[in-house]
Amino acid sequence: MLLRWHAGTPGFISVGASDAARSFRSPGAEREKTAMTDSIGPGNRPGDTPVGGDRHMDRIATLGACLAGCDVALVIRSGDDGCLGWGRSWPGGDLRAVDYPRLAAVVQAAPTDDDGVVMADAAAAPEGDVTAVALRGMGLAFAARVPLSMGGRISLILAGCQAGPQGLPGHVVCGLRVLGDLVRDGVNTAVTPLAMSASGLSADLIPVMKRVVGVGFAFLDEDGVFLDLNGYVARLLGGEPASLTGSSFLDLTPVHYREDVAESFRRVIHDGLRVRGEWPILTTEGVLRRTSVSSERFEYGGRPVCLSVIADVTHQYADHALRQAQARLLKQVVLEKPLPELLRGVGEVVRTHRPRAGVLVMHRHNDGLDVESAVAGSDGTQAFIDALATDDTRAPWATSVTNNRQVMAADLGADEWRGECARLARHCGVRGVWCWPLRAQDGGALGCLVVLLERTGLPVEWEAEFLDELSDLTGFALERQDRIEGLRRSALYDDLTGAANRTLLDDRLAALRAGDARAGSRTAVLLLDLDDFKAINDTYGHACGDELLVAAVARIRKALRADDTVARVGGDEFVVVLADADEATARGVAGRVLEQFDEPVQLGTHSVAIRPSVGAAVGPAGGGDPEALLKAADQAMYNAKRAGKGTYYLSA
Repeated sequence: MLLRWHAGTPGFISVGASDAARSFRSPGAEREKTAMTDSIGPGNRPGDTPVGGDRHMDRIATLGACLAGCDVALVIRSGDDGCLGWGRSWPGGDLRAVDYPRLAAVVQAAPTDDDGVVMADAAAAPEGDVTAVALRGMGLAFAARVPLSMGGRISLILAGCQAGPQGLPGHVVCGLRVLGDLVRDGVNTAVTPLAMSASGLSADLIPVMKRVVGVGFAFLDEDGVFLDLNGYVARLLGGEPASLTGSSFLDLTPVHYREDVAESFRRVIHDGLRVRGEWPILTTEGVLRRTSVSSERFEYGGRPVCLSVIADVTHQYADHALRQAQARLLKQVVLEKPLPELLRGVGEVVRTHRPRAGVLVMHRHNDGLDVESAVAGSDGTQAFIDALATDDTRAPWATSVTNNRQVMAADLGADEWRGECARLARHCGVRGVWCWPLRAQDGGALGCLVVLLERTGLPVEWEAEFLDELSDLTGFALERQDRIEGLRRSALYDDLTGAANRTLLDDRLAALRAGDARAGSRTAVLLLDLDDFKAINDTYGHACGDELLVAAVARIRKALRADDTVARVGGDEFVVVLADADEATARGVAGRVLEQFDEPVQLGTHSVAIRPSVGAAVGPAGGGDPEALLKAADQAMYNAKRAGKGTYYLSA
């Protein structure tokens, strides 16, 4: 969490620097003593009418500073009799010495851009820029002016000691102008700021703040309990203002952040510090939101409270997380990392804003779907992942891949969803499933990105856009990995049958020889030749011959153990390598291979009977020469053919 203590001085104090933070004097106490007696600042110009600082305008200025995230704010009225100051924020430290009349004069005289910014960064301004020189002389870098009402005669001046944005965000400008309604209403009912003070203007401040659109306001006590909040904050937290009032902000804060957030409320109220930063919150719907928060002490109901201005920055944070995931994924693709490792980060990036979600990446292979990566955010989603069957044709992901489109199962409890997937989801507490197809460059579906949720509902607009981009990125990674795997398979496997080629066979025999030398074990080799294959190939054609070879490899594999290897070494010749095998093992496997050919092979409309002749040889304990082992198996295979074909012979 990015949490920064601010005491009105240039720079920020880190959370760990608590002793340094305590050394600053409380600007709040100073404010109470001087707010009604000071003018806008020292050094009023001749001809100006000194105007006492008004407490209510001070609060509006403080709110403006808090809303815009600036160090200094002034509410000023420009008239024929000069620039009159009505209210100011009260920073501490070195900024207490800011010459406010000079600041007002400099900003009023300078041109602004369309967003009200006078100077984004004084340090980067051209040499000799009068405005930049004046701001640097006051220890400031950023300045802006926002008209509040009365044709621009009333303005809010903002300034800060750090460089600001090139343009004030639209929601900030909107919020500041709503504050102008408060100023205008006061001007229409009173001639002087003191009369405005007498009118009880502070009672109107809360309703105006709650009407601000696009920015959240909340009042909290030192324990983080909501005293009041506007609709923006309520929507952000997934509730209503009435239901959230009296609840604790800390209950919606992830556990490992609560101590820092609780300390920030206490420091704001007791020490008068301003706190700015990014806080994570967990909504009532279980969605993790990233919020930009600026908090300051404020008077509410006759007591000091924490006023927090809150904006949702989840979209920006998610976009940053997506860019990081993209860079990481591309790097892993280049390094040819294994697919599960490459895709693990996909689930984690989704869980940055859906911490309890389960995320699956499914990869299409032949007619089925394999789970390449799975990340669970809760016991329920983990149980669902452990028990799911990817061959359920009525599951949302099957529909998504088959039809190559998004499928949003907002509520798996609805009647439209049936089958094993829906039953399992209800049992595990999974209520919603979102499926995004993972597409290749040609648009074909390679698989599916699946998000499992414990609540019903659909993604909001920015989240849908985020998942769109993430699925495109994941589809690229899958396609690239498929191509790399294809090149690797071409180098090590027979293109027609999928059996190992001679290169992989030699590697396998060398590895087993080294293992036998260490363990004192033995390796066996079977060499198979399909009897009368040439005659069948000539009779039915090469296409049927190729089909017969593919069927032969499939049948051979059914007779083997999991660690055994089958390789194609000639047109119709195959080698089977048996690890840790003796003569009995070799005989058993050879017999099972022959049994697989008892039934004819169906080649289109033709039923073709074929059997192999099998030669077997077993190497010595501790390993032997692979070439000698292959020659012995080859000689044994010819002995089997001489014995009548369709049988096996074990070399002595």
